[in-house]
Amino acid sequence: MKARHLFNLRSLMTFGTMFLFLSIGAAAPQAALADGCESTGWSSATSDETTTTCVNTTYEVIGKNLLQYDYSPVGEQVHLISVAKGQKQTLSESQTVTRQVQVSATAKANTPLFKAISFSLTASYTGTKSQTYTTTTVYDGPEASSPYNSRNYYSGTVYDLYNVTLREIKNYTETYEYYEYGTRTRFNEYSWSEYGNTITEQAQAPRIITYSRDSLY
Repeated sequence: MKARHLFNLRSLMTFGTMFLFLSIGAAAPQAALADGCESTGWSSATSDETTTTCVNTTYEVIGKNLLQYDYSPVGEQVHLISVAKGQKQTLSESQTVTRQVQVSATAKANTPLFKAISFSLTASYTGTKSQTYTTTTVYDGPEASSPYNSRNYYSGTVYDLYNVTLREIKNYTETYEYYEYGTRTRFNEYSWSEYGNTITEQAQAPRIITYSRDSLY
């Protein structure tokens, strides 16, 4: 029986490929490893075997708690229209305002975590909420008897503060491949999941509001 030698995938790609080319003129194909994957294997003059294990982390929301309504003052103001006293007016064109969930820099950088938090607060994996102001809405100016001469309408955003509790889920895939003379003769793949840590992240959910202010001008 020929000796079998354990080594990592990079060694397999370098040494094993050279060995097989010298021996039989063909080698088992070697694909670049994706992030989160590790591979081990062995090689002989006639055969190769590799086992590749990949893991990715997803998150499951298991709790959500409102800590403070109107956590932020009204901000991100957009002026919509100004209407003179005693007048009615509509927008000349539609306007859409879009705001996004606010999280820590760490959570924002972790795409699966950000998506889970965002969906729990906005029903959108992008964490956005939008409000469209159309040309059919009628805006009223101050009444004729008012001391004010115009009314300005604005879109603004307030944020509500939440604690979002999530559970890590580690998703594993293990692939086994066996090659003889450069041809794959056996292949098996197994997948399973395991629960990881439980974490709590604070997040601010946007709420788009419309309001007006009367002016003497």
